[in-house]
Amino acid sequence: MPVFELLFEAIGITSDPVTFSSGYLRRLAACSELIEGAEATIRALHGEVGLMVITDGLKEVQRPRLARSTIGGYFTDIVISEEVGVAKPDGAIFDVAFNRMNDPRKEEVLIVGDSLNSDIKGGNDYGVDACWFNPARLPRTPAVAVRYEISRLDELLGIVAGSHQSTHDTTDTGVSA
Repeated sequence: MPVFELLFEAIGITSDPVTFSSGYLRRLAACSELIEGAEATIRALHGEVGLMVITDGLKEVQRPRLARSTIGGYFTDIVISEEVGVAKPDGAIFDVAFNRMNDPRKEEVLIVGDSLNSDIKGGNDYGVDACWFNPARLPRTPAVAVRYEISRLDELLGIVAGSHQSTHDTTDTGVSA
């Protein structure tokens, strides 16, 4: 049963869930509000490092959203799970991304993301350093190793400037979706 059908049934709405879903996705794709510090951080990183988006979102939402965003032009590519047929943390999505980046050494790549289970675990399993964007300062789980953690996006600049070679493991400190 589709999600909106379940919701409408639970709250007693008789609208068509398929029509509602289509409108919802169109409106979601039109939203491109950024997290505080995102534009300045991406602008500072652009030209210093390559930037790519890897997302488990829907193509009909993510492509228009990034195109409308003030940071869309800073990324060399976007890998969308719906288009490549595999989602994070599966290593196959990172295979696609690495191929599109001309297969850099794993030591040269940093995955930044807000999901421990998709982004950080995916990076760990793939053998790539990962940085957990954790603005709510949620507790870590022992199942996922966190090498880098930031609560503000501008903290990423210090990690990248240090070429992310030294261990930075504090709870006081992606860009991936």
